Amino acid sequence: MARQYIPINSVDDIDVSRISLATINNRYIDRSGNRYATRFNKRTRKIDIVRIALGKEEALQAKVSRISSKLAEVTAPDNMGTKHPAPWKLPNWLNALKIQPREDLDVNEYVLGLERETEKMSERIRGLISNMKNSGAFENKKEGNQDVILELTTYFDREIQDHLSKTQNRLIELQRFPKPNSHYIATLDRRQKMFVEKLNSDKQKEYLRAFLIGQSYLNALHGCFTIIDTANNEFDKVNTERMPYDKKQFLENARTTAQYLREALLDETAKVLGWLKKAEVI
Repeated sequence: MARQYIPINSVDDIDVSRISLATINNRYIDRSGNRYATRFNKRTRKIDIVRIALGKEEALQAKVSRISSKLAEVTAPDNMGTKHPAPWKLPNWLNALKIQPREDLDVNEYVLGLERETEKMSERIRGLISNMKNSGAFENKKEGNQDVILELTTYFDREIQDHLSKTQNRLIELQRFPKPNSHYIATLDRRQKMFVEKLNSDKQKEYLRAFLIGQSYLNALHGCFTIIDTANNEFDKVNTERMPYDKKQFLENARTTAQYLREALLDETAKVLGWLKKAEVI
């Protein structure tokens, strides 16, 4: 059975700084049919991108896929049945979760509480990692020569806290010290720009606020999902038979936190999507 590949425009689209335990085994294919994989280099302790030789069966499948994509581009209508011609393309990880936007969302109320919500999200993930560390169950766990707790902590700082900080900064700027709409419109891609420029000033403001803040926040939520899924995978490897009671309790707290957090993340993502939909971003 042929392996599934993530389509990219070129190898430059692979950002090794975003590679995690959950995505290290992903495979990619560019517009020319070249295939790539990522692997951990033990010598340099960095992520390398390697080219994969194309097998006969998968080469044929890739060729058919490219031809079909080109035909679709030619025959599909510009708006693809959407509300407007420039909906933001949701990332693959988000499409895979099949989360429906919250239709009943009160946007103003939600935005007012968003800064505190980002702080709580950071505290919850830190608490999860802390309970895992205190359980002592992962002291000898190695994955690609990386300590599990160290890797989760590093991933949190790089892929979650960084995006949460950007979310908070954008929230403060756009709510309290906004620049002219034209400044932000200039950062959009061509199709988005053409759509937004036709909106009145108030709708432009709503679109830009939802898109710029929502994009950063979704990146942070993606990181949270990744850490939780990684933690759940590690929980399954733990043998609790000889664990002291206090250590076992920390482990159970970590399991409970991960379960609660995933449900909270699903709900929070639905709210962000509801916001983006009301602002006509998606």
